[in-house]
Amino acid sequence: MNARLFEEVEKATREWKVAFDSTASGIMLLEESLTVTRCNARAAELCGTTIPALLGRHFRDALLGSSETLDANAVDRFISRALADGEPTRELVRDNATGRLFSLLAVPHPECGCVITFDDVTDSHRLAERHRKVLDTVSDAIMITDLAGGITFANPAAHLLLCRPNLEGEVFTNLTPSDWIESVQAFEQLAREGKGQQYECELLRADGERCLVRVSSAPLFELGQVTGTVACLHDLTEQRAESRARERSESVNMRLEEAATDAICTCDLNGLFISVNPGFLKESGLQREEVLGHHFSSLVYPADQSAAVAMVAETLAGHRRRLQMRFLGANGPRMGIITTAPIYEHGAVVGVLGIIRDVTNEEIERVANALNNPLASLLAMAELQATSSTMLPQDRLVIEQICEEARNASRIVSQLLDSTGEAPQLSGYVSGWA
Repeated sequence: MNARLFEEVEKATREWKVAFDSTASGIMLLEESLTVTRCNARAAELCGTTIPALLGRHFRDALLGSSETLDANAVDRFISRALADGEPTRELVRDNATGRLFSLLAVPHPECGCVITFDDVTDSHRLAERHRKVLDTVSDAIMITDLAGGITFANPAAHLLLCRPNLEGEVFTNLTPSDWIESVQAFEQLAREGKGQQYECELLRADGERCLVRVSSAPLFELGQVTGTVACLHDLTEQRAESRARERSESVNMRLEEAATDAICTCDLNGLFISVNPGFLKESGLQREEVLGHHFSSLVYPADQSAAVAMVAETLAGHRRRLQMRFLGANGPRMGIITTAPIYEHGAVVGVLGIIRDVTNEEIERVANALNNPLASLLAMAELQATSSTMLPQDRLVIEQICEEARNASRIVSQLLDSTGEAPQLSGYVSGWA
């Protein structure tokens, strides 16, 4: 009977020893003096020595070397605290000499001393720190919630987004306006069921102000089970405000273009019309569908097309240009002053804005005024010469004809200056697509 009992005890001891030695973490049994009485192979490996060399050594010396350093003293205090409290105690200890980080668990032994379980967590801690730094430095807010919707983690960007010093422990729906709660809960429930979600919603900042965010929520798996969700929140508040401001600006600009009497158009990088205002259609005498998609040069007077093409090329290179040229209007060629400016999107030129002011009447008036003065001088001189008593009859006849023609020319100039209708064409070229 005793022999059988002895065999069973011996077998159990062998099994315990195998389990003790095969444990992945280092294990040491310490006396009250904190010296090693027993250890496994992993403990010897972590201490860089053999099992026999560890027996009888002080634990802190075996782990960190024989020195009165802050690290070594911290180990002694940690074990003493565990013995005094009589409860398992965990601690992280760094060996500054080697840069290694150890995770220690001290459990008081029922009889005397304690059992120390420890492992080198340098790599895992470094990886965790790296991930933590990534989360701390990203500009988007990141939150982790449990299955009940409670926030268990929030990075600094999340606190900044919601203007709250501490989000851990908050329920996500408490940060959601009442008119958004139902839809947010539906999306998050789908995420907890293992289906990633992307949606937009509004959240409440600490001062009650709303912010618009785009949420990418995914299930958080731990040991093969969903334990919550991890969500990335991108702030759309400023972007949406800028978009609305841009829409308002575009609406105002569109109304201004519609009301403008000058012809206004835009062309793409290929010089094709992409928009025109009513003033442009009135000047050209064409319908909108007859203009859009056509090249701008088709409405430029042939002799001026090369200058127009060069001006647009310079505008696409980022320069503003102003040029006087002829264009084809509803009633034939007209003279216009064309101002062009590049259109930018995201810092790149994507087209040309053109504003065309019809100056045909101004040009006619300028030319008429230029002719009026010499005509008046010519007529005055001819009339003065006609009164000469010494002039031969045939010469007098010529002078009288000159006076008559000068008066006719002066009347024509006056009619041009007084004209209120359409000015006459500058040449006989007929409007049409090139």
